[in-house]
Amino acid sequence: MTEASATQRVGLILAGGAGRRVGGQDKGLLRWQGQPLVSYPATAIRPLVDELWISCNRNPSQYQPYADRLLQDEEPAETYAGPLAGICAALPQLADSVQVLLLSPCDTPGMSPAHWQRFVLQAQANPQRWHYLHSEAGSHYLHAWIPRAYWPLLLDFYRSGERAMHRLLAQLPEPALTVEMDEQALLNLNQMPTEA
Repeated sequence: MTEASATQRVGLILAGGAGRRVGGQDKGLLRWQGQPLVSYPATAIRPLVDELWISCNRNPSQYQPYADRLLQDEEPAETYAGPLAGICAALPQLADSVQVLLLSPCDTPGMSPAHWQRFVLQAQANPQRWHYLHSEAGSHYLHAWIPRAYWPLLLDFYRSGERAMHRLLAQLPEPALTVEMDEQALLNLNQMPTEA
C-alpha cells in the first residue's frame, strides 16, 4: 500500500494455536509445496496492508521473517485460548491511524494473492462493515475485514469469557457481510496432506 492510502490497514495472521488436529505441531510452520504454511497468507496479504503482524505463541524466530511484528496471547501460553485471544492481543496495540484489521488464519494456502485482492475489493465497497468469507462448505469467520468501530465490541466479548466468533457475529448491531469464495481456495490444513 502507498502512504496516500485512504484506509490504513494492518494484516494479522493467526498462528498461535495448539495444533491439536495435527498432533500438537506448530501449524503455521508445517510445509506445503516446499514452503511453511504461514508464508502463503504472508505473501498474499502483504501488498494489501501497511503492516503485517503474526500472532504466534512459539517459535518466534521462525515466524519473524514473514512479519513486521510478532504478538503473543495475553493468556498463559499453555492455555491456547483460541483465535480471539490472538485478535484481542493485537487490537489495543494498533495505532490510532489504523482503521481496518485484515485477518487470516495461517492454514489456507489456497487463498492466493488474487483471492485476497478480490476480497479486499469487495470489502471496500462497504468499508465500515465487518466482512468475512463464505464458501459452499460454510462460513470462514477468521478470513475477515474488521473495521475499527467493531473493536470495542470484540474486546468486550472476549473479556466476558466468550471464545466463539460465530456468537460474536450474532451480537453485531448490523449483520456482517459475506463475500463468496471458491471452496478450493479455503481448504485448510485439516483437509489436505502436508509435506515432511
